[in-house]
Amino acid sequence: MLYLYKEPYSYEQFWKITRIHRNTLHDRLEELVGQNIVIKHAYPFRYRFGRRGFRNHDFYLLNWDNEKVRDIVSFLFENGNAIIMPHDSILLYRINSVEVNSQIERRSRIDTHGNYRWKDLSEKINRLFIKESEILQQVKQYYATSDRLTIEKMELFEKRDKILEEAILECSKYFLCKLGRGALDSYNVLVHLKLISFFNKFRPYVKIWQIMVKMGF
Repeated sequence: MLYLYKEPYSYEQFWKITRIHRNTLHDRLEELVGQNIVIKHAYPFRYRFGRRGFRNHDFYLLNWDNEKVRDIVSFLFENGNAIIMPHDSILLYRINSVEVNSQIERRSRIDTHGNYRWKDLSEKINRLFIKESEILQQVKQYYATSDRLTIEKMELFEKRDKILEEAILECSKYFLCKLGRGALDSYNVLVHLKLISFFNKFRPYVKIWQIMVKMGF
């Protein structure tokens, strides 16, 4: 659950980080899919997988629309000290679980023109991530003095959400240019973002899921 809180995984990627016996891992994942806790998404595009060339894979994602899933994740993080979870991880969960900015713009269409190069996307995303990092540092400083959700904190959260909205939009334009309209299926976009290393412990996939919902994906 905690792995999938951060980002989607293919079965092979999951096995590589957990080293759970293959049959056991497969059965556990399929059981979670059957319980509607995890979504199994057939990713339709080929991508480079280590030294083995290009692959198509199913990816597993937490079903963040399921209230039971949110309750389980909340329990795990809020009781993190009992399961020896780093304090920083608990704090980042609390930061990322704050309700998404209501001013996120709902989009019925995303357009792009010409050839959107990877270099162009990388430069824009890096600039946005620097801004995001600066905001997160301020938020952490506020939390160092109080856990209370103040107006100052909310303003910073809203600024961060707008930065992430812009980053998702730029990535979507790139995917649209390179892969076509089919790329903008919501689950495809989440896997695309995983494959370009968009997610990390500061920026988990479930946070991006919430912003994408607001955007209308």
